[in-house]
Amino acid sequence: MLRAEDLFATDAYVGDLSADGTASAVWFVATEVAKARLHYEFPYKGRPRAADRFDELARQWQSQTRHLSSATAMAIHPAYQAIIGLGVEAVPLILKELKGRPNHWFWALRALTGIDPVPAEQRGRVSEMAKAWLEWGEEQGLI
Repeated sequence: MLRAEDLFATDAYVGDLSADGTASAVWFVATEVAKARLHYEFPYKGRPRAADRFDELARQWQSQTRHLSSATAMAIHPAYQAIIGLGVEAVPLILKELKGRPNHWFWALRALTGIDPVPAEQRGRVSEMAKAWLEWGEEQGLI
């Protein structure tokens, strides 16, 4: 467990302020290390939960892409990319959304899982693709 007195204790600090009163580069590195240690021990508690962030981004993505017919255009939308940025925590959230409302979540699912359970003959058919992903999610215990 990190103690308060350890926050600025680091081997990187060697010496005092320079003659002109400015901090040395080594001091800068030492303070950055201390900040990182502090963040690691005491992470920001105000960060939204992945599920809340996902819901917000999914609503934004759906409202701003509902008029698009291109799956590529839908997938490169900033909100969709931010959902992918949530990492593997987003997979069960996407599957839940896919179960209730089939949509073009397949690019994100492939990006996050590294697999594609959709048989070649089902490609391009959203409801069948959704079914394949939902079966996969059930097999994995994600839904």
